[in-house]
Amino acid sequence: MTYKPSIMQEKCECYICHAPYTAGLDHHHAIGGRNRKKSDEFALWVWLCRKCHSELHDFGLHEKEIQAAAQKAFIAHHKKIGYPEEICREEWLRQFGKYYD
Repeated sequence: MTYKPSIMQEKCECYICHAPYTAGLDHHHAIGGRNRKKSDEFALWVWLCRKCHSELHDFGLHEKEIQAAAQKAFIAHHKKIGYPEEICREEWLRQFGKYYD
C-alpha cells in the first residue's frame, strides 16, 4: 500500500528511538482502531522500529504521546492552510471523537 507522506514526521527513522531506516521500520497509524482509515486520509502515521512497535502494541508504551502528537500535527496542518485554531480543534473532534492533549 502507498501512503501519503506523514504530516507528523519528515525523517525516515523510528519516531521513538530514532533507529535509522536500515534497521527495518514499520508504518504505524497514530490513531488506530476504527480511525485507521482516517489516520491514512489525514497522513497521521509514523515510522517505528520493530522493537518500539511491539512495545507500543504489547504494552501501550508511547501510545498517548503519539496520539497527542497526531492531534497537534493535524491542528498545525489545518492552521497552515488558513483555518483558525478553534475550527481546527472542532474538526479534530468531529473526525476523531476525542482530544488527546
